[in-house]
Amino acid sequence: MTRDLKARLIALLVVVLLGVYYITFDAVGIKIINGPYLIHVDLANAGSIYPDASVTYRGVAIGKVTALHLHPNLVVADLAIDHGVKIPANVTAHVKELTAASEQYMDLVPTTNDPPYLQANATIPESRTTIPVTVGTLLNTVNALVNSLHASDLNTISTALGTGLQDAGSDLQSIIVDSRIILDALQAAEPGTVQLIVSGNTVLSTLNSTSGEFADFSHSLNLLSQQVAQSNSDLVALINNGASASSALSQFLTANGTATSSLINNLGAVVNLAYQRQPAFQALVQILPIFANNIAGTASGGNLRFELSFNDEDPVCPYASQLNEPTADVATADLTGSCTVELSNLLQRGADKAPAPPGG
Repeated sequence: MTRDLKARLIALLVVVLLGVYYITFDAVGIKIINGPYLIHVDLANAGSIYPDASVTYRGVAIGKVTALHLHPNLVVADLAIDHGVKIPANVTAHVKELTAASEQYMDLVPTTNDPPYLQANATIPESRTTIPVTVGTLLNTVNALVNSLHASDLNTISTALGTGLQDAGSDLQSIIVDSRIILDALQAAEPGTVQLIVSGNTVLSTLNSTSGEFADFSHSLNLLSQQVAQSNSDLVALINNGASASSALSQFLTANGTATSSLINNLGAVVNLAYQRQPAFQALVQILPIFANNIAGTASGGNLRFELSFNDEDPVCPYASQLNEPTADVATADLTGSCTVELSNLLQRGADKAPAPPGG
């Protein structure tokens, strides 16, 4: 046997093996490893489903119906699902038809993609299954509908439609075009509509949670309305008096406009001065209570003459600490008090400003 003949026989053997593999594992669907797993579907009736019917998940083929088992109250369909396909446990099973020729298949539709997933030998209950209407039932229903219609009535309807739609082609075209535009606009506005619905749910939830506050507000508003109704005469008198008071105020401002304006300007100047001399005013306010107590204690039974001078030239240091009484005994002098404000013209009297003793 020549070398060329051996090479051809080996190539032929490889092609035969590949063909057998394709026919066995792909075309026939025989699985030696990683075979399909079995799940069960409870049906009220078979709905014309048959063994070897296709099983789809979201429209994609994932297995086949392997067997049907008849029970007293239901039919159990065994589904062989391809290895690795994960199906949520909340899935619903629908027996559907590809055409009117009754080519049934089993379609699995989940409500969410979240786990848990169906395990081997799991069962989809009858409450989550649907079966199609049989062709015979559909034809009987259509036949009953047709028999219930009279030829004269159909003639009247067709005549009325013909009369009503005569020369209405352009209008119908406009309606169809406008409907398409409306559908496109609604589709484009879908995210906003969804957001609006979600926001509306949030608003309604907030209103529901605050219903007690709204009830109290409504009750208080009702009480206020009742009080206003009872005080109607007083409100009328207030409005009338307010008109006369407004007139008097207007006359006063007309007669004393210049003086009033000057008074307001002077008050503004006083406020500005107080703001600029804030440390001095703070020190004055702090010392006045102590000064008043001392004056009250020395003025009993006689007259008192005193003089109070204000320094309006140079700023003084504000001392916020409590001052000792003039007659109070102290063990040691407080040499820690100092002024934290540093200005060139500041009248500082802190202990750190005292002259140093001789010798340092």
